[in-house]
Amino acid sequence: MLEFVTLVALRIKEPELKRGFRVPGGLTGAILTGVFPLLLLLLAVVESDHETLLGMNGLVFGALIISAGFMVYFVSGKLHVLRAKPVLPPENIEELA
Repeated sequence: MLEFVTLVALRIKEPELKRGFRVPGGLTGAILTGVFPLLLLLLAVVESDHETLLGMNGLVFGALIISAGFMVYFVSGKLHVLRAKPVLPPENIEELA
């Protein structure tokens, strides 16, 4: 949904910006482009009340997965586990030969 919001924001802030593709219909067309996917997303959230995964509601399961992702991100950032060391060019390349 973020891309539809940015589409409308750019249409308002930079209406004459050169783009590879322009959504027809001006600002109204840009807004309508995001309305239908939003309605489908809301319908999926409402209807997912009946879905279960591993014995719990599908929305609760999704929220747990998202929370776990944030926790892994912050823990790995604090422990510097996933950070690669930068490769620095040697001062004198002839030393390697």
